[in-house]
Amino acid sequence: MERRLGIEAERGGPARASVQRALAVAAAVSTGFMLVFVVAGLISNFFTSWLDRNAKYATALIGVGLVVLGLVISIPIVVWGSTLVLHWLERFPGLLYVGGAVLAWTAVKMITDEPLVRGLLAGHALLVDALYVLVIGGTLGLAWLRKRRALTAKEVLS
Repeated sequence: MERRLGIEAERGGPARASVQRALAVAAAVSTGFMLVFVVAGLISNFFTSWLDRNAKYATALIGVGLVVLGLVISIPIVVWGSTLVLHWLERFPGLLYVGGAVLAWTAVKMITDEPLVRGLLAGHALLVDALYVLVIGGTLGLAWLRKRRALTAKEVLS
């Protein structure tokens, strides 16, 4: 009597059928895993060889993806931030004057950093300081006058 895997070959029955089914399942599972690994290897090989040949396109694709990601992240931040700033401006209207002063200071800084103007103002530090005072003071003064006129016009109309 011949024995295979601890089961007598001549004897049939449920024990032999169970072992045959177990072996068939194990072979199928092993084949399935092997097929998955082969397909994954082929896809990986194809992708890496495509990247080697087309790196510039991959870079562009990654760049577009990063731009989209940046937009997805930054748009909610801008919307939330502008809502927060609007709330602060409603609560503290004097912040408008601070913003105007910052814009005027930036404008003077840009003007005085121009190469032609920098050459003209070289050695005249007092003139540069006067320009800062004139532009920032003028901006804030004009904003105050405009607000005052709007208030008096409302008083006249009411």
